[in-house]
Amino acid sequence: MAIHTRLFTCLSLAGAGGFVLVGGCGTGTPTDSGELVGAAEENLTIAQCLVFDVNGKTTICHATNSATHPYTVVKTSVQACIAGHSGHPDDYIAVGDPTCQGGGCLPQGAPCDATLPCCSGATCTLGLCITTCIPTTCEAQGAVCGTIPDGCGDTLDCSSACADGGGTCASDNTCTCPLPDATVPECASNVWDAAAQACELTFAAAGTACSGGVCNGAGVCFLTTPGTTATY
Repeated sequence: MAIHTRLFTCLSLAGAGGFVLVGGCGTGTPTDSGELVGAAEENLTIAQCLVFDVNGKTTICHATNSATHPYTVVKTSVQACIAGHSGHPDDYIAVGDPTCQGGGCLPQGAPCDATLPCCSGATCTLGLCITTCIPTTCEAQGAVCGTIPDGCGDTLDCSSACADGGGTCASDNTCTCPLPDATVPECASNVWDAAAQACELTFAAAGTACSGGVCNGAGVCFLTTPGTTATY
């Protein structure tokens, strides 16, 4: 039986706390065959309590009605999720939003409702998040920093490691590493080290020739007078 058919038939939990769900498990308009279409609950659904169960617990963002602390993270039993939280219109499953900051989304195949959107590239169809577009990734586009379109109408925030590692994100989403003041390219190099996720600054050895003089070993080109020897 297809997954969307299972999720919108009566789910029996007689062996898990004695709950027995009668009627449809989602909302929507029944077709002649009895299948629900366009289903999207206004609150956390019973199906979500079941699908997102991890070792008997479901993590929920529970509405508090407080302006300063609107949600609190609750790890509750599946039975409590079904009996209580599925009736709270502002509660939602903490998928991709472990601290309940409102940044989560429902993955492909998840039962969908009106409290949390499907992730980019999926739409709520027949009560499930169905993939309609496959988003790209930062890695696939060679973007190591900044923000890029994901190809499905949303955006991707690529790594912040560039700025954290002393670099600057260029317009092509590559990381550039500026040289410190007074240093010159002939005597210094600063490149992005992808493995270390940081800029790697190196200096040419003291005495290395540079325009008009020699490098001093600290990235500076020391200008010498013809016929003299540079000292440091």
